Formats: sequence, C-alpha cells, structure tokens
Amino acid sequence: KFDVGVGVFPHTGGGICVTREGLRRLAGLLSTLGKKTTFYPWPDDAATFVPSFSGYRDPEAKTLTGCAFLAGHWWDVMLGRCFRFSNVTAHPALEDEVGRFYFSTSPLPCRDHDADGTMQWLQRPQRDVPPRRHRLARLTRSLCFPFGFSAELHRFASCEPEEEVANADYWISPFAIGFHRYKNLSKQMHAYRVLYEGAECDWVSSYRPHIVRTEGAGQRVGACLGAACKLIDTRRKK
Repeated sequence: KFDVGVGVFPHTGGGICVTREGLRRLAGLLSTLGKKTTFYPWPDDAATFVPSFSGYRDPEAKTLTGCAFLAGHWWDVMLGRCFRFSNVTAHPALEDEVGRFYFSTSPLPCRDHDADGTMQWLQRPQRDVPPRRHRLARLTRSLCFPFGFSAELHRFASCEPEEEVANADYWISPFAIGFHRYKNLSKQMHAYRVLYEGAECDWVSSYRPHIVRTEGAGQRVGACLGAACKLIDTRRKK
C-alpha cells in the first residue's frame, strides 16, 4: 500500500521484497542520517493508529515525521517514510484491476475477529450514505469516512464499492495473500481453519476468500496470517 502521509506501508509484516535499486536508494539516504536511535512517544489518543508529532515540543520528534533510525513500535511506518524519501514506491500489482488489496491491514471480516471494533463501520453506509439518486451528496458523504477512500480515490473510482465505503481496508481481493492484527493465537488458528478447512465464520460483509489450488504440483497457495507466511505443502504421502 502507498499512503500519502506514510509512504510505502508494508501491511502484513510477513516480509518485504525490495529491488536492488530500491535498496541502493534506501542505503544512500540512510548513510547520510545521524545514527542516534530515536523512540516514538506513545500517542496520547489511544485511537491514534499512526502517531502525529505536530504538537510535541521535543525537537527530536520532528525527525520522526521524516526518516530516522527508530527503535520500538511503528518501525513499519518509519520504513514507509524512508522509502518515500528515497523515491521508492510500491509495486502496482499490490492491488488487482479494480483496486482491491492483495495484502490486507485487517483480519478476516469475521465478527469474532473484530478486536478493535472497526468491522462495525462496514454497516454504517446503510444508515449514513444518501441514496443513489442524490449522487453528489452520496459521493461527498462516501469520501468523508475517516477510514474511507479519500486518500485512495483510484481504488474507489473503478467500482464505487458500497459495502466497504466506511472502511477501505476491507476492499480486498478474494485471493488476498495476507491478513493482519492477529495478536490472539486462538483467533489466528480459527482464521486458518476458515481459510483451509471450511470452518464457520460469522461474516460481517459479503466478502469470501478463495484459495488457489494447483493440484498437479500438490500445493495449496493461500493467505498469510499476521507475521507468519508460509507456502503450505499438501502433497499426499506415498
């Protein structure tokens, strides 16, 4: 994903593939920076996912809106900012032809996996978005949701998805490679069973994942959960 305020944000944490030229540009930038490690101050607002430092008086805080060596939480945000300042952008194939993510920043849309309450936003458009006959008001309202498509209009324009308009993170491909925010092992295992064993899920939306199967090779290529990504071999033992 490319975020205007962050840069190339590595969503699922399972690993980052960077070209040799991308690494050369990143190294060229990092070699010019001071080597003192800085720390993110934890945001005062617990609902703030990505910290903002405009109100901090500490001069070191200003470096955190750019690129600096960082210790602790939000290292992925800092890496994204350093990519941006290095003129390294995300590969366009991170999205399908209608703007759906292959790497999600959210868990499967199962009601039991809604740890932070953001899945409930998927049901807000039914109450908050004007009907289709009021198109201008409808589009205006659709682009005002805090986690909507306002920063990624190209993902919205192709299909104008209604169900995900309040939470653009859930406009994801049915062949998504990664899901995120699984801090609870039992939830992570349940997600695995939903994907690979057909376990029941109380779906919040109409989204349903699909697993690509290559029977000839005996492999099942599916989704990654949290930070652990694997190619699962299902070849029958002789």
